[in-house]
Amino acid sequence: MMQKYSKQLKILVIVLVSIIIIAGLAISIVVVLRNVLPQQGDNATQASKIETLRTSAADDENKGDTDAAIKAYKQLLSELKSDNDANARADIEAKIKQLEAIKAADAATAQQEAADAKKRAADAGAPDPTTETLPQ
Repeated sequence: MMQKYSKQLKILVIVLVSIIIIAGLAISIVVVLRNVLPQQGDNATQASKIETLRTSAADDENKGDTDAAIKAYKQLLSELKSDNDANARADIEAKIKQLEAIKAADAATAQQEAADAKKRAADAGAPDPTTETLPQ
């Protein structure tokens, strides 16, 4: 009879030890997942922020708002500083330089148009539109 209880006791101990091991593994998995999942969420948030900035910059560029596009691309570039994608950073830096060149060309064109208007006014004998004063 003692052998019968001894055998049952061994089985019970084996079952209890197995349950403890399984519970320990389950707890370990939960702890690991709690540490990993927030990081993945942070990556998703970062990716979403980067995509929003990229879309905003492209929209500003398409609208012709060069200043806003440059600002958005610079924000995007600062977000990518922590990213290891050197090609994306290089592309954005090139885009910023291109937009700055467009902005400078637009300013030069506006200056030239103002000078041309002033010359046409002088040739026609009209007062200089850039220095004309309002009657008092």
